[in-house]
Amino acid sequence: MKNSENVRIIVDSDSCPVKGEIRNLSQEYGVEAVFFASICHFSNNIHSDNTVYIDSGNQSVDNRIISILQPGDILVTNDYGLASIAIAKGNEALDFYGTHYHKDTIDLLLYQRYLSQKMRNEGMRSKPIRKRSKNADREFYNSLKKMLSQEMEQETQVIE
Repeated sequence: MKNSENVRIIVDSDSCPVKGEIRNLSQEYGVEAVFFASICHFSNNIHSDNTVYIDSGNQSVDNRIISILQPGDILVTNDYGLASIAIAKGNEALDFYGTHYHKDTIDLLLYQRYLSQKMRNEGMRSKPIRKRSKNADREFYNSLKKMLSQEMEQETQVIE
């Protein structure tokens, strides 16, 4: 049974540009949001008691997130590898643009990541990353809101 008490938003927050949107929606829907970051990204400006700082070792944050994921959790990350593990565990996952990772497409994304890394290792360059727009923040907000609404709707159906 899913309900707001066992739905959490788990955030790979080291480079997350939508922390405010996540906090707002978690409050609106009454779900816990837990932010995981490397100690290298510590800030006194974080306005959340739910920020967990992890040692800065290679993949330490990802490993901690994997270890605490529970059924019903929603993962927010731009890390394809972490998203693929969450999907394999039966969790939902979104990127910072609001794109829903799916088990049918995650292998392609991982392969594209591999090819991009291979090209960079051979000295090839990729396109520069565009500046993030306010529209991207709105798209993320709308996607997470839709996902949370669906989770709460499932809770209502199970209770009835």
